[in-house]
Amino acid sequence: GDSMDFDQKFLQEVRRVANTDTADARQINTHLLGMLIWHRSRLIEQCLTENATDGTVEVSDGLLKGLVMRLPVHAGNALPMLLGTYESELHPHLAAAVQRDYRHIVNIGCGDGYYLVGLARLLPLARCFGHDTNPAAQEGCRQTALLNGVAERVTIGGLFDGGDFAQHPPGATLVICDIEGGEDALLNPTAFPALQRLDIIVELHEMYSVGVTERLLQRFAATHTITHVMHQAKRAHLPMNINGFTELDEMLCTYEGRGGPTPWLVMHARAT
Repeated sequence: GDSMDFDQKFLQEVRRVANTDTADARQINTHLLGMLIWHRSRLIEQCLTENATDGTVEVSDGLLKGLVMRLPVHAGNALPMLLGTYESELHPHLAAAVQRDYRHIVNIGCGDGYYLVGLARLLPLARCFGHDTNPAAQEGCRQTALLNGVAERVTIGGLFDGGDFAQHPPGATLVICDIEGGEDALLNPTAFPALQRLDIIVELHEMYSVGVTERLLQRFAATHTITHVMHQAKRAHLPMNINGFTELDEMLCTYEGRGGPTPWLVMHARAT
């Protein structure tokens, strides 16, 4: 069946990597560990979605509870998304954003629309603009918007042009940015002065752009109040068909697949 094919393909890939002609045993071990984690996570996903005949599933807990998504996702790890623990460190700040009743949400690096569509559901008067350079993620985001009945308020594009910050209303726009180090060049209020009056949540990627955290803190210190949000340990409320799995499986349910620390800056413009 499908599960057997999945297992056989995985074993074939393990054998291929293990037989790779390289002296770097650490690199092979890291690659194999990543493959094992990915494989086991997909099997747990199958358990979560075994009753989803159309390939869709609802987020079961957390701030975005009730959001409908279609698997597979093209950005991030689906398990913590579906269980509602994904980046839960941001949930208090996103809940506060909902209370601010923004008119525009701009999600740069929107993936399949987890935040873009999730916030569109919670902010029924907001217009939501998503950008992603991955065409598959763009299409996934369109599907998520349709599945959740918000497509008429969601606009999806590719690469974001920093000059377009000026098109969004000052004091009424939230920018959510997750672009794997590209935040260093894009979030530059000298190049794009409109940023001085927009609220921003940005994921930091020091592993790709060393020093980006300090540079952003310096750039926005005069115009924004800034909160530095760090990762926290988390546990999920597991559904019945996951309870009873191993402790490692429970850990994988909240594993977000990060290659290094990726904290966030939550920045609120002082002058609006």
